[in-house]
Amino acid sequence: MRISPRVLYISSLLFVPFIGIMASRVAFPLYVLELGGSALDAGLISAVNHMPTLASYNVGVIQARFGYRRVMALGAIAGGLSMLLPWFFPGIGMLYLAALLSGTWTLCVLPPTQSLVGMLSEPTDVARNFSLYNILAWLTGFLGPLLAGYGIEGAGYAGAFLLFGIAALATLCLLGLWKRFVPELPRTEGPRPGLRATLAVPRMLGVLLATGVLQVGLDMYGFFLPIYGHGLGFSPSEIGILVSVASVSAIGVCFVLPRLVARYGEARLLAASLLLTGASFALLPAFQGFWTILAVSVLYGLGIGGGQPLTTMLTFRRAQKGAEGAAMGLRLLASSLTKVAAPALLGPAASALGIAPVLLGIGALMAALGWRWKSG
Repeated sequence: MRISPRVLYISSLLFVPFIGIMASRVAFPLYVLELGGSALDAGLISAVNHMPTLASYNVGVIQARFGYRRVMALGAIAGGLSMLLPWFFPGIGMLYLAALLSGTWTLCVLPPTQSLVGMLSEPTDVARNFSLYNILAWLTGFLGPLLAGYGIEGAGYAGAFLLFGIAALATLCLLGLWKRFVPELPRTEGPRPGLRATLAVPRMLGVLLATGVLQVGLDMYGFFLPIYGHGLGFSPSEIGILVSVASVSAIGVCFVLPRLVARYGEARLLAASLLLTGASFALLPAFQGFWTILAVSVLYGLGIGGGQPLTTMLTFRRAQKGAEGAAMGLRLLASSLTKVAAPALLGPAASALGIAPVLLGIGALMAALGWRWKSG
């Protein structure tokens, strides 16, 4: 895969600090329990972390007027403080503020980097560059939790938060190289496409719906698989392998995605991704052996690994000129809404009905949406 220095630079603005942010999503709930807090506190802190991203459409508009660099610098400061405050002032109350600041980092960095990857790409390179971006994003999901565990064991919670804070603030140093890699970007003056105009773009609502459904798949597979594996008697290490192999599979599909897009197009591949991810949910309750579930996790990784970058590409390609950031903000909003709603709805459903019916229901929803995309 040929790498564009500009896109690699923009991707690093996400990759370097996001390792610390992803580590914090493991460290925060563990620290709550360490401080004597309850599972309710851990759940509420996780919910607070997603609250800032509900304003993602507005940030998409603001970045076009005031500049991407300023918005990302604000996010870097928020991300650094989210890690350093628990180091300076240990306590459960401070973790609520830290989670809010961590969500602000996501709000200020994720939509700008996604839109910049598209804006700095030649039309023929969009698929390749978004694939590279998503490879690095998947790597943070793999490395962050790993570093969280070893960091806490080696340096304690305070030392781990200090290291994570330094990683988040490293974005400020990287932003110092901005002019070397990023050309002058025009600021949007005067009228801009509004929310209604952005949503009115043909099939934009369909892309946002696919984004939300895939986010449900991303969150719920990682939530239900450990529970299902534990019920079957798998060891923690075996469950860890099942979760990790999905990430490896997702990274692998990103390497071949540009060629597939050139041959089949984003829409057909998104249909295939939804169908594969849906099939993995439907198949999971049918198996109880380690190796068969491992094969299902590989299938899931192939589906979700292709679906994430494909919805990003489609969002960017369908956005109106000058409204790329706003469109990416809407995409993040769709993901954030499902992150909040899905656990609240599917958790009680699993308690009442069992895991298998919920998994089958998610699979059916994804298959139906995938078939809809396949049919145009």
